[in-house]
Amino acid sequence: MGTPAGSDGAAIVLTRKRRAWRDGARGYQVMLDGEQVAMIKRGQTLELPVAPGRHEILLKVSWCHSPVVEVDARPGEVIHMFCQPGGPAGTALFDTVANTRGYISLTRSDADTPG
Repeated sequence: MGTPAGSDGAAIVLTRKRRAWRDGARGYQVMLDGEQVAMIKRGQTLELPVAPGRHEILLKVSWCHSPVVEVDARPGEVIHMFCQPGGPAGTALFDTVANTRGYISLTRSDADTPG
């Protein structure tokens, strides 16, 4: 993906892993600067236009979530992020109790990460 519409804007491109059993039928809430702005499903890619500056992004499902990731978007920049379950399907029950802040993995990537 190239420069977002309008050279003064920026964008966060979020891709969710397509080959993951855990949470395969569940959408993740995309939280940007404390507000839900979208839902992302398995295998989906979203482009979120943002104003230049610092932003916080995290993903939620029920009471579990990813760590908060801070990004500093420059005008015209496209920031690529990749998300996937924070562990295998076999640890899902344990993670809903003991790893609620790492239940979803959210990382910055250089470009779209195949899933």
